[in-house]
Amino acid sequence: MEDELEGFYVSSYSHSGRKGKQYLLTTHFEPTLARTAFPCFDEPAMKATFRLRLLHQPNYTVFFNTEIVDTQTVQLEGGHLKTLSTSETTVPMSTYLVAFVVCDFAVSSVKNDDSSTGGIVVRTVVPEEQNAHTAYALQFGSKVITFFQKFFKVDYPLRKLDMVAVPDFSAGAMENWGIITFRTTTLLYNERESSSEMQEQVATVICE
Repeated sequence: MEDELEGFYVSSYSHSGRKGKQYLLTTHFEPTLARTAFPCFDEPAMKATFRLRLLHQPNYTVFFNTEIVDTQTVQLEGGHLKTLSTSETTVPMSTYLVAFVVCDFAVSSVKNDDSSTGGIVVRTVVPEEQNAHTAYALQFGSKVITFFQKFFKVDYPLRKLDMVAVPDFSAGAMENWGIITFRTTTLLYNERESSSEMQEQVATVICE
């Protein structure tokens, strides 16, 4: 595991109701760091489909580029129980857009009103204590998908979009297919305390 904010790396955050640091695992593969997590031809010009499987603690949740289609309980030697989560197959894409996050975050979701696709699930995935500040990003992200589909006349090709706030993140955001990872300050917006400039920044990063 890396701790340099690249590849497949460990991130941490604080929670007022828990002792010590809380940990999560996340990825940042741009431009050629997917090779640090799994064997691949890790070049942006080369595309493939991906179906990911990840073994993790049962009290954590995994988020992939696509929806989880299967979960199984696996008993390891010594009687330890783990969860094996499997994603549905992705669209063809470059390795640097592959992403997965293992965390114990809070999840909020809405479904956009696009009748042509039956609606796309948009979720925010953030530390529990910050979940109250996701409403703006959630509603704006849902509306942006609908707007861009109509503007470009191209349907969004996935069933969902996860927007994940990563406490330790070097970029403003990373446009992984179906699971955009954000620096926490570019996803959260507090209507009572945040400035209009902060609101504009959140909207800009989501659009980009």
